[in-house]
Amino acid sequence: RLDLHAVGDVTISRCRSDAMRLRRSLARISREPPGGYVFQFFLSGEPGVVRTRHAERPLRRGEMLALDLEQPVEMERPAYEAVGLFVPRERIDAHLRGVDIHASVVSTSEGLGSLASSWASHYLRQLRSLNVDEAAQALDTLLPLLCAAHVQNAQRSRPAVAGQEDLLARLLAFIQTHRGDPDLTPGSLRQAFGLSRRQLYAAFEPCEEGPATLIRRSRLAAARAELVQQPATGIAQVAYARGFNRPSEFGPAVP
Repeated sequence: RLDLHAVGDVTISRCRSDAMRLRRSLARISREPPGGYVFQFFLSGEPGVVRTRHAERPLRRGEMLALDLEQPVEMERPAYEAVGLFVPRERIDAHLRGVDIHASVVSTSEGLGSLASSWASHYLRQLRSLNVDEAAQALDTLLPLLCAAHVQNAQRSRPAVAGQEDLLARLLAFIQTHRGDPDLTPGSLRQAFGLSRRQLYAAFEPCEEGPATLIRRSRLAAARAELVQQPATGIAQVAYARGFNRPSEFGPAVP
């Protein structure tokens, strides 16, 4: 069962599900429109697990999980009930201060986790009785609290020194940001990050595809999304806007 509510640009879901296994690979992500973040609160169910390229964490009832929908992840859970807040990236990037909160699991028993969880529980209980402005204003208070709790947790649990995984995350973020630039190529990535060819391809080794393919897939995903949202827009116009040098390169993006 899935219940959805929209508060401005934020979607709030309440989900009851049987046992599930979710896998979001880089190949799958590259075919989707740009994603934001989801904050999940697990209300019931037996312990599960969340995996990224470099960590595995248990998921327990009463904990809060943050996921960056532009990074790969695997999750396994028995039957469960959860609430999720799907938030656009630009809405909270300033509150994250550059900290990667992907797969951050926060306890709600103390500190900022307890405060954020209490605010979230109260907000969700009152949501149906709030008018549009009240719901939006309360959300403006809740989102910075959630970010602060996950930023604190991420800073405590992860090393500050950027490793190979952090380099890959920065490369992928650069592709997402600059995919509309027709000059974006593996060569321009090397130049922007000061990498040799060997270092660049070594950074992408955990991926299922190389940088050129990921750049193309990212452009195709953005193009598909624009054609769906604005079907009257000309194909050539979309092709050039999304970084293709020729409309003929854009053919696979057409639904």
